[in-house]
Order: sequence, then structure tokens, then C-alpha cells
Amino acid sequence: MRFARSERALHWLLAGTFASLLVSGWLRASLAFGPVWHKGSAVAMVAGIVLIFARGRRRRVLRASAADFAFGPEDRRWLQTAPMHVLGRAPAPAAGRFNAGQKVHARILAVALPLALASGIAGLLGVPGGGLHGVIAYASAALIGSHVFMAVVNPATRHSMHGMVCGTVRREWAGHHHALWLAGGSAIVCDAESRPAESGASAGFDRTEPMLAQQGW
Repeated sequence: MRFARSERALHWLLAGTFASLLVSGWLRASLAFGPVWHKGSAVAMVAGIVLIFARGRRRRVLRASAADFAFGPEDRRWLQTAPMHVLGRAPAPAAGRFNAGQKVHARILAVALPLALASGIAGLLGVPGGGLHGVIAYASAALIGSHVFMAVVNPATRHSMHGMVCGTVRREWAGHHHALWLAGGSAIVCDAESRPAESGASAGFDRTEPMLAQQGW
């Protein structure tokens, strides 16, 4: 399994509201409705998270997240090998459902986003610590920018976007980038006939190649 509907919904909620927060934060001083837009985006983020967890299978998501983002020996090996792989001097390091870089990224954001929210509230109330809000926001933006590059621009990894949009990835891609996840037996293989008709045409995928799918919330 790659991504359930609830996981994809949470991802796109955070992506959309963070982008809205970032843009409204830049423009809040130059637009009359900028402050309202900024605060509304923060409310939408928090309310959306609550709604998704209430609507989705929150226990499964939490259990899966705890397991997927736990660090193990394979993650330490990944961190040691990845720089040499980028330089073309080593094969791609084996990874589970998420590699160590993705785990570090997720952990940093899991701390940064609540801190950004808390520092924003502190700034509104005039409490010390509100000045950190901008620093946290820009640091988070840089981190998310690297994530967008890997998901959209980098040819080797941008197929992951299909997994986050449709819940499926190619078996070949999964075997190369997430071999331990594929070998673990948690991936559901869907044949070409079971896929949405538009998925191959829109992303240029081989319709005869099995896909790895995630079903349900």
C-alpha cells in the first residue's frame, strides 16, 4: 500500500493551507484583507486536520505513521549511503515505505508547524516569542521547497507524485526507491485494467505495468 485517501487528503490539506499561509504572510501588510486571509488559512489547517482524523481511520493512520517514521538500522545505512549515491558512486540505498531523508523531513515539519502556529498566536497576543514566527515560516518554506523539487522536478523521484495524487506507484519505481517496503508485502498490486483510465494518459505511464495501490481511508 502506498497512500490511503486520508493520507492523501491530509497531505494536500497541509500543502494548500501552508501555501496560503506563506503567501498571505508575505502580503498581509500590503492587502487590506491580508491579516484575515492569514488567520483564516491557519484556522482552515487546524479544522481540516481535525476533520480528516474524525472522518478517516485515524487509528490506522497513527499506527502506520509510528511504524513508518521510526528509525532503524536501514535508515542509518541510508543516511550513510545516500550522499555517495547522489554523486553516482554507490547504488540507491534500500528503504522502507519512507526513506530516512523523508523521515527527517517529516519530523522537522511535525515540530515546525505547531511552533509556527503557537508563535503566531503569541504574536497576536503580544506574548514574547512571537518574533520567531517569521523565522520558522521561512525555514519551513525552504524545507518544503526541497520536497517540491524532489516530487515535481527531479526525474528520478517525481513519479512519487502519482502516489500522492492517485494512491498508486509503479512496481519498478517502488522496487528501486523503496525495496524494503515492496519486499515487506504491504503493497497491493493492481493490474492495468483496474486502474483509472486517465492515470496512464495523464502521467505517461505504461498501461501494461502493474501498479501498487492503496484502497480505503
